[in-house]
Amino acid sequence: MMPQPQFFHPPRLAAWLVTLFAPASEAESILGDLLEESSRIASNSGLDSARSWYWRHALKTIGDLAGDAFRGAPLLIATAVIAGYFLTGFLTRFSEHEVRAFLDARRLYESNPSAYLFWLKFPMLTGRVILCILIGALVGSAVKGREMTAALTLAFVQIFLFVIGVIAGAFSRHHWIHWFLDMLPWNCACWIAIVVGGALVRLARSPEKTQPSAI
Repeated sequence: MMPQPQFFHPPRLAAWLVTLFAPASEAESILGDLLEESSRIASNSGLDSARSWYWRHALKTIGDLAGDAFRGAPLLIATAVIAGYFLTGFLTRFSEHEVRAFLDARRLYESNPSAYLFWLKFPMLTGRVILCILIGALVGSAVKGREMTAALTLAFVQIFLFVIGVIAGAFSRHHWIHWFLDMLPWNCACWIAIVVGGALVRLARSPEKTQPSAI
């Protein structure tokens, strides 16, 4: 007995992510190809198999599109990423210095050490996450049509350098490895924020500003 045909709705989040990376002129064609094959799988093997296939190939497609974007303008993306990296470091150090100077000028540590540490840490780290969104947006703005590739590259560069720092700290047994590990959640938030910044620019430039919905 032949399986009954099933109407397949592609995972909207997966489709939306593909549109973030696909050139505007190719997005519809790429999504059409994914839908055609996943619909065939749904008819033959069921909706769960089709949904799993769609996610796997959507992620593969994203990787291919990111690679194509980087190969199409490697110097431009590399320049934007390097500038974004150094700008992040400069603004982070500058803001930390200014906050320290402000708190020290009011002798807050002498009167209330707990409040001093709170204002030095949490607002600074929250501000850094917001700063990373802006940096991601700036990097994305500099490479029209390749916003997500540039933002992801910057995030991966920071992840790579963070891992190198952890490894170096582990081998040298310096106490600051604990600082790296304590900062991991905030760094993860910053890496995500960079990608979000790039996505915001891509959405602002997209002729159809779609939003993700439930899978």
